Amino acid sequence: DGRVAALDLPGKLDALAKEEKAEKIDASGLIVAPGLVDIHVHLREPGQGYKETIASGTRAAAAGGFTSVCAMPNTMPVNDSAETTRWMQAPERDAEARVFPIAAATLGSRESSCPLASNSSRRPRRCSTRCLTLPSTRWLSTMSRYVRDPFD
Repeated sequence: DGRVAALDLPGKLDALAKEEKAEKIDASGLIVAPGLVDIHVHLREPGQGYKETIASGTRAAAAGGFTSVCAMPNTMPVNDSAETTRWMQAPERDAEARVFPIAAATLGSRESSCPLASNSSRRPRRCSTRCLTLPSTRWLSTMSRYVRDPFD
């Protein structure tokens, strides 16, 4: 199924590999590690597919060993809704790595309004104030209370 079934020192898995008719890969001189996560990418979709698509961006990420990417909300429209997040994660995007859309902390990435308070069940687990000058530390404190605990 294309997944690594086991790792061990040289010679330790020979019997198991033969029994399972598994492919044996000599990784001598290579680094074997879990997939990497890029926590700051600009996939540009929706709205700016002429710059990069979710498919092309995640294909490049996967080629570099990244299995997951966190996409910033600098899209058109801005990712400030559950609908945009679902669109970005839809199978039709042909992502080759797992996509974690980062929601905008404000509607349309503007300073004034915070969409996170509207529905507690749809609050994002992560959000960004990318390219936004924060109006005050009080605003930041209020906004941070609306983001769901990622460990819930």
